[in-house]
Amino acid sequence: MIARIAGAHPSCVMLEVGFDVFELHGEAGLQIVTYSVAPGTDSADKFALLATWAATRESKPPRAGRRTRAAS
Repeated sequence: MIARIAGAHPSCVMLEVGFDVFELHGEAGLQIVTYSVAPGTDSADKFALLATWAATRESKPPRAGRRTRAAS
């Protein structure tokens, strides 16, 4: 499937992404959704830019006094 989605930032206003939805058997209503973009497209460049922002944000250590979720 192909969809147009609004970007998370003004520099990525519109992306054309492909996506697949996988139903998880035995877990009613639970789905896994994967997104992809065609290589070499404007959407691929914007998607890569958004990925770098997410990676940067995730790599920051927690702020002092902020509780973190314990691993289970």
